[in-house]
Amino acid sequence: MPVPLVFLHGLLLDSRVWGDPSRAFGLKAPVSCLDLKGHGARADVRGALDLDAVAADLGPRLPNAPILVGWSFGASVAMRLAADGAGLAGLVLVGATPQLARDRAFRHGQSTGAQRLRDRVMREDYAAALRTFAEQTTGEAEMAEGLLALMRNVPQSRAEALFAAAATDTLLPDLARIDCPVEVIHGGEDRVCPPAAGQFLAEAISGAGPLRVIEGGSHAPFLTHRAAFAEALRAAIAAIRARD
Repeated sequence: MPVPLVFLHGLLLDSRVWGDPSRAFGLKAPVSCLDLKGHGARADVRGALDLDAVAADLGPRLPNAPILVGWSFGASVAMRLAADGAGLAGLVLVGATPQLARDRAFRHGQSTGAQRLRDRVMREDYAAALRTFAEQTTGEAEMAEGLLALMRNVPQSRAEALFAAAATDTLLPDLARIDCPVEVIHGGEDRVCPPAAGQFLAEAISGAGPLRVIEGGSHAPFLTHRAAFAEALRAAIAAIRARD
């Protein structure tokens, strides 16, 4: 029986961002797209919104031994689950980073100044902050409008809580504990998480294959470069299955 595929969305979005992955990406396996805690159908689930809490909420809802296709924040949740021994068949990490903040251990994150500016703009003009985030994510006005339609469903207070938690979460200590096959896909022009973050993951995780770069791709290459992403995704899934 084919290994089930579970798609995980990014911050402030929900499972609808993927559309129909089977049709869009030509997949031949059971597919599901799940909402993370604080988002979509899980928006009203009470409690913390840090990485541990979101992963703990997701774990019991997963099918047996799936391949997780995690994008951005969804990739972080996938890595935390894998490190905690969730019994996954593999990970496909899209636009992923082990942490948002830049420090001595990780040089490919956001500066403290950039994070403070984002937080200030979010407090003072939430609508403008969402638009900037959507435009950075896609790099295309039309695509950004589609993301904004989903982001506007997230109240400002929840968005601030999610970003505050994400800003301090780190996966650096977890990477050595990921023991399932991993494939990393990154947009070559990612303005949210630089391709160097994807390269870092491909080198730091022992079960990871070489970084797959979508030339010209944004932080959301599955939206802006769908054909190239579909090809990379199918190749990544095949590589995971071959190592199983």
